[in-house]
Amino acid sequence: MKTSTFPSYSNFLKIALLIILISISSLLTSQIIYTDIIPDTVLLANSSNPFHYYYMDINQDSIIDFKFAHFAPSSSWLNAEIYCQYGNSQDEAILTSGSVPIASNYNSLIGASSGTWTNTVSGSSNSALFVPNGITDKYLGLRIQLSGQWHYGWAKVDVPSDASSYTIKSFAFNSVANQSINAGDTGISTSVSSFEIQNDLKVFYAGNDINIIMNNDDFLGGTVAIYNIAGQEVESLTISQTIFNVDINDLSKGLYIVAVKNDIKVQTHKVLIH
Repeated sequence: MKTSTFPSYSNFLKIALLIILISISSLLTSQIIYTDIIPDTVLLANSSNPFHYYYMDINQDSIIDFKFAHFAPSSSWLNAEIYCQYGNSQDEAILTSGSVPIASNYNSLIGASSGTWTNTVSGSSNSALFVPNGITDKYLGLRIQLSGQWHYGWAKVDVPSDASSYTIKSFAFNSVANQSINAGDTGISTSVSSFEIQNDLKVFYAGNDINIIMNNDDFLGGTVAIYNIAGQEVESLTISQTIFNVDINDLSKGLYIVAVKNDIKVQTHKVLIH
């Protein structure tokens, strides 16, 4: 007689809770603040509109830190550029080799000694740094200064070989001062026992809502629960559709864990409400 090794529902709930608690523990220690840009921002300048900009607030404090620009004054002159935000003194810097931003591979260390840290602002001028062409899923090292302490981060970008466009996909920064970050580190990635946390959905904060977009209907009938960093459940609802939002007007600003779960799996995401 065959014996099923699939865990009971009560055991699954225990494992799901363990995943959530581990996620909260990771949240308290790593403090990586991650933003997935949905959809990707694609900059497409042309001779009629030679500049197309994307403004990045890497630590989500409503202050612009970096400016990305696609520059195309003619069909034969195209550049992907990055600047520190003018007006913020010397509080930002871009990781470079010489005067060229370093296009780092996934998991490369980004920290104080990773290369030259360049600020593009000088007096009343702001000079562009030209991002290399022909890169896909590469990471630009960034850092900002808060209360006199440096915080390191990254931005994930694509630039085709002809520089005909410039795509900004996601970004993150380490809220722990003077601590390095690995390129592509999003803060939480946890797997317990045989329950794999899969990329079945996207969770992101926009406006006054936490938005959830599912790639399939696996979680229909399941539950989405929101936990604060103390591990307290502050919101819970049943999942009835694959695209929906959770009103978080009643929640205070801060970091939260969003757990999406059904009878056989759970996925956790970190969300910063600001």
